[in-house]
Amino acid sequence: MKQQKLLMGMGLVLVFGGLVGLMVWSAMDRQGGAPKSVRGVVTVPENTSVAEKAVPKATLELCEKIQDQKAKDQCFSSLAEVSGDKAVCEKMTDPLERGSCLTKIAVRNQDVALCNEAKIPTERDRCVKSVAEGTLNVAICQQIADPTAKDSCVFTVAARRRDPLQCTQIQNEDQKAACEQLLGKKESK
Repeated sequence: MKQQKLLMGMGLVLVFGGLVGLMVWSAMDRQGGAPKSVRGVVTVPENTSVAEKAVPKATLELCEKIQDQKAKDQCFSSLAEVSGDKAVCEKMTDPLERGSCLTKIAVRNQDVALCNEAKIPTERDRCVKSVAEGTLNVAICQQIADPTAKDSCVFTVAARRRDPLQCTQIQNEDQKAACEQLLGKKESK
């Protein structure tokens, strides 16, 4: 009799546990394991990045539903990078994040003109430098306003191209000497 009651009690625990498990499973997104949205508000577990949830679905509407502004800007940035659409960057509120977003699009599209839309001069220079380095076009480096950033850009492009002639465009003498030492000094023809 005791064994029968014990088995019956264990059976009830298993059935109850199974029902709870089924309820949790039905509340989960079958693909990502994240809880489904509730009343149109996107819920994202703390250990999951917003980009991991938004980018696979790649919708502007999903990003716009995110309540935390920083997370929303990150979602827009990831979406813009995937889509190549600079209009998505314009929805961002943080000017630094917006500049970073424009940089991603400019590099992806190899379009230095997009860099001019960055509101912060250092972000604009960073964008131009990224496009120049991505395209290995040292002429683009000349559009950088900050002399130190411009020299750094020329140095990087020269090194990646293994072209010591580009070192002559560097204004800082120490950096120019380092470039020439790294690549071997060659005289222009």
